[in-house]
Amino acid sequence: MSVDPVPCPSCPPFAPCVADRIDPYFEKLFETGVDEMSWDSMEALQHEDFAWPEVAEVVAYRAKVKEAVIALIKAMPDPRETPVTQESPYWALFMGFEHERIHLETSAVLIHQLPIDAVLSVPEWRTGPTFCAGPADAPANSLVPVPAGRAVLGKPRDFPSFGWDNEYGQKTVEVPAFEAASLLVSNAEFLPFVEVRAAPAAAANSAHACLLHRAYGAAVAHRERVRASWL
Repeated sequence: MSVDPVPCPSCPPFAPCVADRIDPYFEKLFETGVDEMSWDSMEALQHEDFAWPEVAEVVAYRAKVKEAVIALIKAMPDPRETPVTQESPYWALFMGFEHERIHLETSAVLIHQLPIDAVLSVPEWRTGPTFCAGPADAPANSLVPVPAGRAVLGKPRDFPSFGWDNEYGQKTVEVPAFEAASLLVSNAEFLPFVEVRAAPAAAANSAHACLLHRAYGAAVAHRERVRASWL
């Protein structure tokens, strides 16, 4: 299961905005990532004699972090009058927002991989609404033709909003005509694909299965062509 690191206000990118460290030991501990990097390894943290803090200590530290971050936000200039560039103190906050969304997406994928009897309904979580009693009631999707055109991707360094490093610069791409779905893919529309991928032998003679396999192959080939065009 993915575990989000405890936020450290004295670690980058908050460091330039915070004068005093709250707990140097905790901050050194929590800044260690989960990726297997030689410079960011968790091997030393797995030793039996490693001084892991108690849960109550971590909760108390989080409360102090929250208090420090709130005080920092209140001292910042009005965001409506200050462009959020890399020099802005708001940059760290926006990075935190975006990072948290990544963890939510990762957790959603991991939850889908669990056995269904291990997934619990949490009252505090709002589930997505459904308007269909079953797959047969899902709206029929259709393809909309999109004419060929030129797409300009990327944004300048002084763009007044947060961005990841791969969003900057500029690339112009000539896009051939294509078709796009008029609706987001529903669970009902995706279900036959899942069934075919799960049991390809049983559905080998199905015309619908063959069509789905061809569509899947075409999608992979198109993805590779798009990837190659960026190299």
